[in-house]
Amino acid sequence: MPTGFVCPTKNPCPDVSPLQGFSSEQPDSPTHVCTNYGFDWQVPPLGSDFQARGCQATCESQVSEVEACYCAQRDQVACLAGQWGQTVFYNRQQSAQAICPDGLAFTYTIPAGRFAGLSQAEADAIAASQASELAQKHLICLSNLPSTLTFMQFYSLTIEASGVFVDVLPATWQLVVGGVPGMTLVFTNGPVISFTGAPTFEGTFTMVISVTLSNGDFMQKIYVITVVPPPLGPIPPNALLDADGVPILDSNGEYILIDF
Repeated sequence: MPTGFVCPTKNPCPDVSPLQGFSSEQPDSPTHVCTNYGFDWQVPPLGSDFQARGCQATCESQVSEVEACYCAQRDQVACLAGQWGQTVFYNRQQSAQAICPDGLAFTYTIPAGRFAGLSQAEADAIAASQASELAQKHLICLSNLPSTLTFMQFYSLTIEASGVFVDVLPATWQLVVGGVPGMTLVFTNGPVISFTGAPTFEGTFTMVISVTLSNGDFMQKIYVITVVPPPLGPIPPNALLDADGVPILDSNGEYILIDF
């Protein structure tokens, strides 16, 4: 076979270096790596072969470091079970709550199968502990609004979400149900939305506001607002009264006067 030949085609690219011109390549996805060495309380059960004191497991994930660590934990327990002749158990769904200053509860849930253990109780306890820790870390709270507004008085109010991830992740706000006539909600993808306008009807109104972060964290709050008539001065002597002697007000909440 000849060792040299003339190439019948030529690369039309003007690149000087053969290491350039790879614009068609997609950027490499970040790879997250986590290693699990087990815990001090992981000891072989009585009657088992004491050939392995423990196991180490390493996992990679294209999603996040957290997912890589969950995988490493499961693999580490599976390694122990294989060495010690044990059965692997996976956690059932576990939830925990963190409480906002207004008493509203935020719930964080660890789905089933996220953690492994050498017993069902152990796997569930690991997941419950993680849920309790992450509930505090992912807690979202919503600020209050005045419980009373005055009819036809202009307001410029805000509702603010607070939490560790609120300032760094995009938020999706929603008016789930309800509202106050005359008041308008202006949504953003940030931690603060506005609630402005002048109430056009008296009465008690309810609205439910929710916020969801891009990582799935969610919170909603019920607001109950009463719109009251504006404060009035002394009753004029020529005010129109009803049959019970109570002044009658016009649509603007003012006294109806009689011309004598």
